[in-house]
Amino acid sequence: MKQLQDHPWPFHLKIVQHESQLLAGANRNAACQTSTGDLLICQDADDVPHRQRVEVLKYLFENYKIDFLIHKFSLGKFQIKHFDKTEMADACDHILGIDEDKLRNQPQGCPALTREVFQAVRWENIMGDEDSAYNQITQKIFKDYIILEASLLIYRPDLSISSK
Repeated sequence: MKQLQDHPWPFHLKIVQHESQLLAGANRNAACQTSTGDLLICQDADDVPHRQRVEVLKYLFENYKIDFLIHKFSLGKFQIKHFDKTEMADACDHILGIDEDKLRNQPQGCPALTREVFQAVRWENIMGDEDSAYNQITQKIFKDYIILEASLLIYRPDLSISSK
């Protein structure tokens, strides 16, 4: 932890620590609460982000009206090495109402959202799969809910807490 804290990062880094292990939703709440930006990008420890993940998400939120966005993931390796971020809007599907078929193969736990969404909906008092339930609650409240048909994460299920 000391090495991580003392490393000269080219960006501001805040480390949020807890006395005990928390569920994913509680960790997301703590990170979002501590953050200062308007765009919140969730990232799980068992996922490897595409090197352009933040760049693509930032571009989309800055150039289009988006409240909440989820995107695809890959297993093993990325299908696309480089994204032309200006073409990413063509890969977005604007969801109106819950479309279970569209949501079925999406990673539910690594959304990008605005601070406004986080202030309105927290990962609290949610029964069952907290990430899917959170996303469904958010989708009912915020109309600019987007699914990006691009893989911006590699999911490593062998490192997932659910595989333990």
